[in-house]
Amino acid sequence: MDIDWAAIGDSVAWGDVLAIAIIIVAALVGIWLARRAIGLAVQSLIAQRIDEDESLMTGADLQRRMQTLQTLASRLATVVIALIALLMILSKFQVDIGPAIAGFGVLGIAIGFGAQTLVRDWLSGIFIVLENQYSVGDVVSIAGVDGVVEGFSLRRTVLRNLDGTVHNVPNGQIVVASNMTRGWARVNLDVSVAYDTDIDRASAVIDRIGQELQADPGLARVARAHALDMLERGYIGHVGPDGRDVGERVGILYRRFIGGAGENLAEQEGIDVARLADQTGPLAAKLMDGWMSSPGHRRNILEPDYTHMGLAAAGRGDRLLVVQVFGRRAALLAKPIPLEVEKGARLPLEVEPGSTAQAPQKFAFAPPGTATDELVTLDLSSNEVVVEPGQYRLEFFLPTGREGYFSVADGPLLVVRKPAG
Repeated sequence: MDIDWAAIGDSVAWGDVLAIAIIIVAALVGIWLARRAIGLAVQSLIAQRIDEDESLMTGADLQRRMQTLQTLASRLATVVIALIALLMILSKFQVDIGPAIAGFGVLGIAIGFGAQTLVRDWLSGIFIVLENQYSVGDVVSIAGVDGVVEGFSLRRTVLRNLDGTVHNVPNGQIVVASNMTRGWARVNLDVSVAYDTDIDRASAVIDRIGQELQADPGLARVARAHALDMLERGYIGHVGPDGRDVGERVGILYRRFIGGAGENLAEQEGIDVARLADQTGPLAAKLMDGWMSSPGHRRNILEPDYTHMGLAAAGRGDRLLVVQVFGRRAALLAKPIPLEVEKGARLPLEVEPGSTAQAPQKFAFAPPGTATDELVTLDLSSNEVVVEPGQYRLEFFLPTGREGYFSVADGPLLVVRKPAG
């Protein structure tokens, strides 16, 4: 069809120009009103369903779903209104829009046959929204890909995994959608045992360890300090550049702790630290799976003597460090030991009631590198600092049930100074 643009230009009167301007303004106003109406409608719909199947959704979940629904509905309304306005403007230019509409119909049929995959993607996207399978910000597993939903449209879902890789997944390829951030989640650990193991006894031991393993604020502070130190100095290891290990960190930072400590380390690169909160569940599962695959780490996690734990992470840019500190706590002092004391001062060596089955009976000031059999033991009642100025580790001796035999547990580190004056 040939269009005589000159004839069309001559036929357009100022009244038509005004009408076209009114159509454009009306279309813009209509788009604005449609978006406002869609926003109110979505809020009303969400409010009505909170007491139904949405009872497990948090405020953040509801906000993400509202944002997804509003974005999709607003885009659809904008396209429809713009198309109607375009057809009305063409009619003002004396263009016969009847054949154009018929052509669009034929074109739609052709596209329907030739782009069935695209249509399937759109239909799947519509059902994902209507059934609230996931929203922007959720952590999901779809089409064999795990990650955070960073973008969503009726055609495709955009995921970013823990390594920072962005995946574009057509909605039509999603057969099963697994949402890891809906309501609640758990981490399942596979524990390998020998074939002749008593399963009931093994289950009881694992349950007991799980009940005994508890977060300790003091050990969490130690884990945080180690994670930050590794991040600041650019290393990853159990011993820092200054030769300080986890035992010394506990002795400095946890002034009430008596016992031993170990740690597990993990490094993750390529993760956007700003989005860490959205990936906590999958990241924890990935770390625990890695630790359980390591014989040494698995031994730490299942070690029955490790009854207290601290877990901390530090991140900068796309580098994340996670430290898990295990404490074999023998006792807990009622008051923290000062980091620096004068010779002749008295130490608060009272043990917190209930923190241990067998309270320490003796203690010693241990200079660096001194063997246990070389230490001079003192009764807890003799809590006076009698050693010369220097750096010491307090060592505590706990009864073992055999007369004359004790187990030795590390206590806080301290610096002894000369008396003032």
